[in-house]
Amino acid sequence: IMSGGILGGRCTPSCNSKPWLVRIDASGNTIWTRSYSAGSSYWWDYTVQQTSDGGGIVAGVDTSSKVLLLRTDSFGDTLWTRTYGGTETEEGWSVDVTSDGGFIVVGTTQFYGAGFGDIWLIRIDASGDTLWTRTYGGVEYDDGKFVQQTTDNGFIVVGSTQSYGAGSRDVWLIRTDLTGDTVWTQTYGGTEAEDGWSVDVTSDGGYIVTGVTHEEGHSNLLLVRLGPDIVGVEEESDAVPQNFTLYQNHPNPFNPVTTIRYSLPQSGDVSLIIYNLLGEEIVRLIDGEQSAGYHTVTWDASKMASGVYLYRLQAGDFVRTRKMVLLK
Repeated sequence: IMSGGILGGRCTPSCNSKPWLVRIDASGNTIWTRSYSAGSSYWWDYTVQQTSDGGGIVAGVDTSSKVLLLRTDSFGDTLWTRTYGGTETEEGWSVDVTSDGGFIVVGTTQFYGAGFGDIWLIRIDASGDTLWTRTYGGVEYDDGKFVQQTTDNGFIVVGSTQSYGAGSRDVWLIRTDLTGDTVWTQTYGGTEAEDGWSVDVTSDGGYIVTGVTHEEGHSNLLLVRLGPDIVGVEEESDAVPQNFTLYQNHPNPFNPVTTIRYSLPQSGDVSLIIYNLLGEEIVRLIDGEQSAGYHTVTWDASKMASGVYLYRLQAGDFVRTRKMVLLK
């Protein structure tokens, strides 16, 4: 992976698949190369970023299945290494240099968090000491692949989720503030499996996401372009919709406000009700006659506890229920 004048990869076969860094000049000529090991063992490296002093910071996983960071100077000599993690498997997938000269790391943890695997965000200073960590995820396996600092000094994270979304695995985008608290999250995908691999901040303050979608045995590139204020729903149309449709709420998971959108091909009595998993009614958002067209309604769940909720639309003979997650 290239960042500035630093290339990262694996040296084989001459150095037995050790992690490998190459420093190049503006013309692509090699200035130096270095290979590395952690103690007597080798480790897997995933990303490298160039630091302001011309050195590099590498994220990966060591042989004891912990997140490992390696920082080098401008000559490729090791300044320090640090490991982070518990007694289960942890992986460090991406690292970014922060505006204060520290670092932000994203990966996956099986020791911390709520589920089988959770996205793990680690904020460290220039010496590798931990400032704070955050986990994001549900009861299934969720993993983080890429992180970048945003213009307001928060962070944007992309990965994959099996806990949320519409399919077996969906792209998961998480926007946080500078302390790692969730600002919003959004999932992208269909009924098959999708993976999010990288995200970049665009010149207008929006985001561009790359990933992979797997359909019927084939894998294709997935590219998602988001504006500065993501809405996650289709634009309203003056045309009358052809079908009754209840869309996935946005954002999902959410905290504490989410938007529910639905379409009605004909006017009639409509009810939109929120339930908990026990089937108990929480609130009626809509209960009365509505005209044909596209409709949106917001739900403020500030007084509700974190968890899974159901929202049910009934319009004539059409009945549809979807799941949403409040994540505080």
